[in-house]
Amino acid sequence: MSLEILGCSLQPYALGIQPRAAALTVARVLIVEDDVLQADNLEALVTLRGHKICGSVRTGEAAVALAKAAAPDVVLMDVALAGSMDGIEAAGHIRSQATCGVIFITAYGDRAKTDSMWQVNPIAVLTKPVGESEIQAAIEQATLGRGAPS
Repeated sequence: MSLEILGCSLQPYALGIQPRAAALTVARVLIVEDDVLQADNLEALVTLRGHKICGSVRTGEAAVALAKAAAPDVVLMDVALAGSMDGIEAAGHIRSQATCGVIFITAYGDRAKTDSMWQVNPIAVLTKPVGESEIQAAIEQATLGRGAPS
């Protein structure tokens, strides 16, 4: 298995990522991240754990639309996004129209911002940089009892 990042084909071990056994429950994951490299890294971590990417977008507006159309099991959501809608507002819209779990992945650690994130009832709030095991544990928590299709 190799990864294509910025036009270069890399073996996962070259990135320090070792393939793992497939997840017990395969989740459909929507990635919402405006930094292309961060989004690519998240996609690599998620797919190496056996999950499926149903989309990757850079704006809150696109996230709301794609979540409605693609029906993901889990949304990995950055807070600071391109466009006029931040990740917290987008997550609120997504949670009001879908039953998917939201996992915030953010560089923000201040109390007010964190409190705002918890208002939309996410599965987890992870602070960047996040590790593979943190993401996997949060995805498993989000899909627990859902029986996400494989």
